[in-house]
Parts: sequence; C-alpha cells; structure tokens
Amino acid sequence: MGILFFALFILINSLAPSLLTSVVENCVKPTCICSYVRVYHITTICHTEDLKNDLRRFIKIPMLLGAVTVIDDNTTVIPEQIFKQFTNLTWLKIKIGYLKIWKGNLSRELPTLDILSRETRSLFAIPENILRSPKLQKINGVTWSKACRNCTLVKNETHDNVTHFKRGTYDYYPMKHCRGSRLMVHNVSRTIAGHGFLPNCLLEN
Repeated sequence: MGILFFALFILINSLAPSLLTSVVENCVKPTCICSYVRVYHITTICHTEDLKNDLRRFIKIPMLLGAVTVIDDNTTVIPEQIFKQFTNLTWLKIKIGYLKIWKGNLSRELPTLDILSRETRSLFAIPENILRSPKLQKINGVTWSKACRNCTLVKNETHDNVTHFKRGTYDYYPMKHCRGSRLMVHNVSRTIAGHGFLPNCLLEN
C-alpha cells in the first residue's frame, strides 16, 4: 500500500508542471491571463480593448474555462455571440464602466452559467435575455435605480415575495395594527420576479 501511494504521488507531481503550463498557455498575455482554481478549474481575467474580438483572439480553447472575468472601459455594449464559445462556463464577471446595452441570448450563449457578477458605474436594469438563462441562480452587482444599487438577485421561485411581486401589488400589515397598506410594485421588479428572482434582502425578510 505504501509503495502504491508513493508511486501515485510521484506520478501526480510529474504531471503537475505540464498541467500548469497548459493552463497558462491557454491564454495570450497580456490581454488574458489564465490560472487554475480548484472550484472552477481553469479561470481567466481579460483586459479587453475590442470586446467583440479579443476573447476569440486571446483565448485558445474557451471550452476549458469554468470562470471568466472581463474588464473593459472602452465599450458600453456587450455584443451578441461573444460568450458562445465558453460551453462549460459557470461563473462570469463583467466589469464595464458604463454598460448600456447587453445584446444576444444568454440562454443559448451560456446555458451552463450559474453565477453572474457585474461591476458598473451606470444604472443598468438586467434584461430578460439574461434572466431567462436556465441554470442562473445568482446575479451580483445589480443597479437599476438610485434606490436599488449593487443588489444581489437570488433565484427562489417558490418564495412568497416572488409571488407578490409577480402579481404587481404587495399587501403590508404591521403586527398589532388593524390597518395595512397595499404597495404597487415597479415594472422592473415585476419583470425580475417574473423569472423567479428577487433581491436577497426581500428573500430574507
């Protein structure tokens, strides 16, 4: 048993340098840098200047990636089809200073996506083409109004608050009071709830 374990240890350590080399070489520096992370396997951080083409130019085998971070201050639009080649992606972070439009269909482009994180200095309501993504469970960094900044949306289709927000009204009755209030739900919040998402604070309270 001891000899078998020792032989396995030697084999793993002999393969580790070549594995690390292949991970690093999957990206073309300095635009994209690949690394190995146990949770997502191969990850990359890309500082793009031409978002539409740079991800294709500087990542050699996109299907190997489990997580991608895109940083771009030169664009306000995410074009169609730019993530289609990442067939096994589960985590995506977008850092675009003034994002205005996200085109395309995320359900077709990233059907395996589980978590989406965003960092932007502009107001940007999450479009329905993102909310429809079949495996998406969490969206971080959502800002759609001055009152709702940097929210985390969590998918929970069975929560009571999701049902209320879908309906468009929310009845509020404080404890020990005979009277209550009927609140109207904003269209953006209704759309988000219509796909089973709500801000984390409303799922906890």
